[in-house]
Amino acid sequence: MRTSVKHASTSNAAVLQAHLTGKALKVFSTLSIDELRDYPTVKAAILDAFSVVPEVYRKRFRGLTKSNSETCAEFAFRLSTQFSRWLESEGTDTDIELLRDLIQREQFNSIVDSDLRHWLIDQKPKTLRGQRIRQRHQMDLRGSPHP
Repeated sequence: MRTSVKHASTSNAAVLQAHLTGKALKVFSTLSIDELRDYPTVKAAILDAFSVVPEVYRKRFRGLTKSNSETCAEFAFRLSTQFSRWLESEGTDTDIELLRDLIQREQFNSIVDSDLRHWLIDQKPKTLRGQRIRQRHQMDLRGSPHP
């Protein structure tokens, strides 16, 4: 039985590889033999390569507009979907305090200059306090006065 399970895992990888293209195939080819035998590992690696960062979801949500051919209900559904994806990607979809902090960080980022905003987004602070600490650190590195 153990041999047949091992064979099934190996053959699953071969079947999967035959259907992959582009980026997914590239990710697949970087995995070790042991990783290829574990389907959850293969799946996680491929999905991780295609994951969208929270900033993309935020921009999609904030940039949504209603088309003339779209009903209000359809637009509301799209808006709700993009909002949920943004919150889930930030890990704030189940905690009101984290949601409040996310909105405050977004407002903070909308006010600072674009170089600092991009730097802060790359740093991925989880709280507004962490963002302020990173901002002060960056200002110190630049030799700029603190706001």
